[in-house]
Amino acid sequence: MSQIFKAVTAGSLPPSVATSYTTDDGVAVPVANNLNVFGEEGASTRASGDTVFIAAEQLIEITTPGAYPYSVLDTDYMILVDSAGGARTINLPNTTTTGKVFIIKDDTGNGLTNNITITTPGGVVTIDGSTTFVLNGAWESADIVWTGTNYRVF
Repeated sequence: MSQIFKAVTAGSLPPSVATSYTTDDGVAVPVANNLNVFGEEGASTRASGDTVFIAAEQLIEITTPGAYPYSVLDTDYMILVDSAGGARTINLPNTTTTGKVFIIKDDTGNGLTNNITITTPGGVVTIDGSTTFVLNGAWESADIVWTGTNYRVF
């Protein structure tokens, strides 16, 4: 589908269209008859002349499990695994939002001797065609995405 955009200048706008704008870092109050551009957490806005700039930075949710095996939550993104105390198991959810990515990282560098096994509860869902995926190197990590039916490591 193509989109058509029409360039207009502030002087040619109908009186009901905002000719000024407000920018902020997520805390300003909207102004009536104004183009209000507000940023969420991790986003900022600014304006110059008739141009509005929006910048966003991705904040990463980091989880450090306190106990193992650890069951990954939908809100998790990067899971830093302490492999110093022995082999660890990380249980991915049996289903989540398609395209959801989890990063699992050996955070202490002991994965060579204390492997990190990634699986799903009951081994119901596969990871690259297998019921487990093992991190068996020091400082190793895996980026894993849910395809809607199974997980893929990339």
